[in-house]
Order: sequence, then structure tokens, then C-alpha cells
Amino acid sequence: MNFDEVLEYRQKYPLYGIGRDSLYDSIVDGSYKYDYALLPVGVLNKNICESIADKYIDIIIQIPSPFALTGINFALIHFTMSKPSTFLTGIFNGKVAEKQGKSPYDGKWHELKNKTEDFNNFIENINSYIEMNKVDRDDLNISDYSMFDENNLNPIYYTRQAIKIRKELQESEYKLLKDIADIVSAPTDKDIEAKYIDSKSFEYPLVYEKLPKARLSRAIKVVNGDIICLLVGEKPKFYLYNKNYDDVYIKSGNYCILRVKEKKMNNYLVSYLNDEKARIYFNSTQHCSYFPALTKKDFGELKVIVPTEEMLKNADEVMQYTMNSKKLTPYEINELIRNSYKSEYKSESQKIINDDIISAISKMKNKVIKELINDDLKEVETCFKNNAYKSAIILCGSILEAILLDWLSEYEKTDNILDVALGDDGRDLELNKIIQKLKIVVKPYWYESTKAHEIRVTRNLVHPKECIKNNVKVSAEECRKIINDLNDIIESKEARS
Repeated sequence: MNFDEVLEYRQKYPLYGIGRDSLYDSIVDGSYKYDYALLPVGVLNKNICESIADKYIDIIIQIPSPFALTGINFALIHFTMSKPSTFLTGIFNGKVAEKQGKSPYDGKWHELKNKTEDFNNFIENINSYIEMNKVDRDDLNISDYSMFDENNLNPIYYTRQAIKIRKELQESEYKLLKDIADIVSAPTDKDIEAKYIDSKSFEYPLVYEKLPKARLSRAIKVVNGDIICLLVGEKPKFYLYNKNYDDVYIKSGNYCILRVKEKKMNNYLVSYLNDEKARIYFNSTQHCSYFPALTKKDFGELKVIVPTEEMLKNADEVMQYTMNSKKLTPYEINELIRNSYKSEYKSESQKIINDDIISAISKMKNKVIKELINDDLKEVETCFKNNAYKSAIILCGSILEAILLDWLSEYEKTDNILDVALGDDGRDLELNKIIQKLKIVVKPYWYESTKAHEIRVTRNLVHPKECIKNNVKVSAEECRKIINDLNDIIESKEARS
């Protein structure tokens, strides 16, 4: 395959508005003779049957537009007349070119020049598959052709992650979303002046006075317990309405409402809809090239893993905290995390979903801890501004130890937070050993462990006992580096929670 030739062929065919592509039309009528084509993902999925009526497809790879300022996700397709044994799928997530440059608005395709080394390697791997049935990249996947679904040509559908999730769901006890909740999309009112909720209002606590008011041509009245769903856009959004106002609506159209048949499932379902498994499903089934959208039918076919009572309880805790109706201390959150280790599950999928809920709990703990240490961080900055560099570094060391002890507590399977980071002799571990222990358990590799050691060593050097002995001086640059390192470590914890 010569990718430059594929680009040249694409440049000869215009797009006619949303959903229409002259290149696709040429493939269907047989006038397009080249085996490779770049088609908008939405166009391909909207017209699946026609495109493969008399041929097979053995390559489907999503590539962000290699043309300047088009903003379209393309799929690289390879057609073959004989049934293949394998097929190649993937999604390129990097930059096609170093700089997009400016495109003259003349209605023509303008190819991006100066392709990145990563993209060139990506294309080389595609050619390696064609020539040797071999690839060396994680973002490309060779599958047996028996896994090909002619009703779904979305490249995301065939990623390793999506395949794994579908397999897990198939083997799990699940219910379809449409059987758990009613999907309400028909308007209850027309042409009314009313307050309404949109995605900008999807935050807690909901402030009634700040809700916008307008004349709505088609609206749906919301009631307490409704899950408001925005199904248009790159990332569908879900919001649990927990108020009792009788004059709040949503705009019918892009939004719909889930009314859960068992109220105890409300919090779990919101957590599930925001979970990675659901995201993969949504991305696999979205339509259109410019504004991805989920259909009501596809939405209703989402498989929802049946939760255990423990999973329902954990989801309740997360939502109560999220909606600011309950405050949890770091100790209480750690207890939830540790109790999850003891939970029993009917399937691995249940465990994965619960782990994701627990991960949400861990993320909210980051916020709690940040609030607790915020005053200390301000004090560090005050010391720095007043040239009290040693004091700033000693305080950084104390904050570091508190952060790392809490982080380690998430991995220690103990019911007593006081037992965290104890050595075999029952004595508290030194900071050095706490860092070493975390370096082993934090996945992926914890690169910031080196920065933690630098803070520890510098803190020890400026400790009063050492100062008397060595009278170590600290420069403003050294102090600022320690402060920056501490912030990087805090961010690394947040990113891995």
C-alpha cells in the first residue's frame, strides 16, 4: 500500500454535506477501482451493507484527518474479493504531521506535510501486515476473520479493549439497559416558557436560581430520580437529577431521560454509564462524522452487569459524596477501598466494575486530601516568598510523608490505618522504605519516585540536627525545585487513582 496514493485518490472526491461522500458513491457504483480508500467513519457505518455487498474488508483503521483543517475522522479501508483469514484494525491517536499549517478556503483537500516519525512508523506497520501478517504496535490489532462483524465497521469496535469488554459482558450476568429503565424521549410539553437543564448545568449541587429560562418548542419534564442523558458529542454525558422542583425541563431532541424501574439501581447505573465499559460501547456504536451521536435503539442495547449489594452500596457512597450530601474523611474512604478487597463476585466483570467504582472513590479522596493539605501548601509558598527556604523544604518533607502514607494505605489490605507502612519488626517504616514500597506497587511504573527521594534527601540535609553539624545552605532555585517536585508527586497520585 502506498499511503500517498490513497491520499491522492481521496483528494479527487468531494464530500457533499453531512453523510454524503462522492468517493463512497463511486465505490458502490463500481467506478472506483483502487483497493484502498479513506472514508469518513460516519459515512461508512451509515451505509454498511452497500459498501461490502460484493467484497470483503480486511483493513479498517481510524486516522485523524491527514488533510488540513477538515476535522474529520477517516477510516482507511482495504477491499478484497477473496475471503481473508485475518483482518487488521486500529486507531492512530498521535499527530499525523508536526504542523497543520493554514489551508486556503478553496474547497479542495490540502494534504498535511512533514509527517511525524510516529505516523510514518504506523504506516510501515500497516504495510508489514500486508506483506508479512505482522505488526509491532499496540494500537494495531490482528484478529481472526471470524470476529469480523459486517454490521459494524467502526474501528473502535475492534480494539483489544473493546473485544475484551464484549467477551466479559457475554460471560457475565447482565441485563439490557432498555429492560432496566424506560428511555423517555417523547416531549411532554410543547412551546412553553420554562427553566431547563442542559450539559452546562450537569454539576452538583444543582442551583435552581442559575438554571437558564427560555421558550422551548419541545420539552420533557424531569422528576426526582431521572437520569438525564446527552447522547450527542464525542463523550455522552449522564446526570442524576435529585431535586423536587416541578417546573424544570430538558430540551427534547439531543437529550433523553432514563427512568430506572428499581430506584436502588439509580446511583449504580449513573456510575456504570460513566464507566469505561459503557464508554467503549458508546464509541463503538456512535454514528456521523462531524457530531457523533447514539441512537435510542443502540443506547437501549447496552449490556449492564447485574450488581451485587456491595456494588450498589459503593455506588451510593460515591454519588452521595459527588452530590455533596455526604462528607467522607480519608479514613472512611480508605475503609471502603479496603473492604472492596474482601468482596465476593460472581464474575470477573463484576469485580472490574466495582474496582472502577472504588477508583472513583479514590479520586474523590484526592480532593479531600488536597483540601486538608491546602493550608500547608500555602504555608510552603509563604516560606519561599520570605526566603525561609529550609522551613519550606522541611514542610515539603512532612507533606510528602503524609501523601505517601495515605497512598500506600490504598494498597495495604489492612482494616487499621495505623498499621500502614509497618515493617516486619512492627516499627514504622522510614520514608526511604515507604518510597521503595510504593515504587513496587504503583502501576504503571512510578517515575516520580526519584523526585520523592530527592525531597527526602534534601529534607534530611536541612533537618535541624544536620544543620548544626553541616550548616547546609539552600538556594532559591533548589527550594523551588523541591516545591515543584512535590506538586508533581501529588499530580502523579491523582493520575493513578
